[in-house]
Amino acid sequence: DLFTWLDRESAPDDRERGRAIAVVADRLTGSIVNPLLRLGQEQHQLDALRAWLLARGYRDAAGEDDFTFDAMEPGTFRFRANVPAANPTIATSTSRWMR
Repeated sequence: DLFTWLDRESAPDDRERGRAIAVVADRLTGSIVNPLLRLGQEQHQLDALRAWLLARGYRDAAGEDDFTFDAMEPGTFRFRANVPAANPTIATSTSRWMR
């Protein structure tokens, strides 16, 4: 348990206080740093994948303003593009793209 002194309704001793401070600080730091690390790792992976695709003659379609996923030319790629999907149990307007 982290806050063991709460059950006994007394003040924590120095060891208990120090342990609680260390654990809470670690968790707070992790909650801030972990998303930043994940974003950095994701960007690194995208950069590596982009380089791999470009080295094989693919073209990045990221700068195309009139982009639609169903009109992509062969040999092109794009990251973070929304692609509609249909749920087979729910009729949606996106199902026309899934033919």
